[in-house]
Amino acid sequence: MKIRIRSTEKTLLILGIYQMIGALLGFYLVAKILLNTQEINGLLLLFFLIAIGLYSLSMKAGSVLLRKDYKRGLILSIINQFVQIVAIAIGGYKYDFFSGAKLSAGFNFTNGFLMKVESEFISEFGFSWNSGKEYYIYINLLAIFLMYIFMDIYEEMFKKKKVELIMKDSEMSHKP
Repeated sequence: MKIRIRSTEKTLLILGIYQMIGALLGFYLVAKILLNTQEINGLLLLFFLIAIGLYSLSMKAGSVLLRKDYKRGLILSIINQFVQIVAIAIGGYKYDFFSGAKLSAGFNFTNGFLMKVESEFISEFGFSWNSGKEYYIYINLLAIFLMYIFMDIYEEMFKKKKVELIMKDSEMSHKP
């Protein structure tokens, strides 16, 4: 099933812009937190660098799609969506990353058993190590949906061409 906005090229243009906007929101978030942080130690600096790296991935994926380098852009976009699928906290360890928007569903076990569904147009990054006592798991349904679209477009654009080339080669080898 092809989910497109008029055409594949327009879909990729819109999704490239979406990824770049998400990255810009993320960079703004990191800058805002950095400006409000009094002291930066080595571990905190590592967390900021991880956040900047993840938002840079989103920026790169979007910009490569806008430059119409579709094969590389689609691969980077699939990776970018993959790292946004799960948000999890177990005891003092926590990871969540969203670039652009989220539509997540999951369970929070911190104070009982609470099912939550959240949707926001926001970039968010949370990474903690040995601090707090949170327990939750959320699945970003939007990231799964976008990953499906990127994979579908990749197969349409590049797998079909490969099969056509193989078919042509086999036809030429059978000619006398």
